[in-house]
Amino acid sequence: YSMTAGTEGVSMNITVSSKAAASKVLMQLRDFETLAEVDTPGVTETKDGGRTTVSFSVYCTYAGE
Repeated sequence: YSMTAGTEGVSMNITVSSKAAASKVLMQLRDFETLAEVDTPGVTETKDGGRTTVSFSVYCTYAGE
């Protein structure tokens, strides 16, 4: 997980264990009243042996007052 914050919003790179977990993270971010938009270009699923990881980037725009 990495994050960069600016004056307009925040950008994050996130890795979780499944697509369901990625969906849950995105839904939780969309529930924040301080965020106007939550955008992601998609997710990438990687399988290495018996281990699966899902990585995605997300950009959240701060809500105006």
